[in-house]
Amino acid sequence: MNYPTTPCKGALSALNRAIRAFVGSRRGGVALPFALTAVPLTLMAMAAVDFNRASMVKSGLQDALDAAALTVGRSTVTTAGDVQSLGQSALNANLKAFPRPS
Repeated sequence: MNYPTTPCKGALSALNRAIRAFVGSRRGGVALPFALTAVPLTLMAMAAVDFNRASMVKSGLQDALDAAALTVGRSTVTTAGDVQSLGQSALNANLKAFPRPS
């Protein structure tokens, strides 16, 4: 059987021309590098914001605990139960600024 080769040959040559035109084109030369770097840069920015928030929360929690320790240190209570109770109430009062996880 003889198959006609003209339609395939024409389609392949058109595809070949399109590929050569695409590879040789200099328009939009920034689009590909930008697309490849946009995702990692966005992820790094989100990680920096998350790290900053975690550092601020840790600092705030440490401040609340320090304030509770100073409250207990300045008080005149001497029994272990009273120290525990006063420290816990001072810590709870200082932690009201922090949202509870849901």
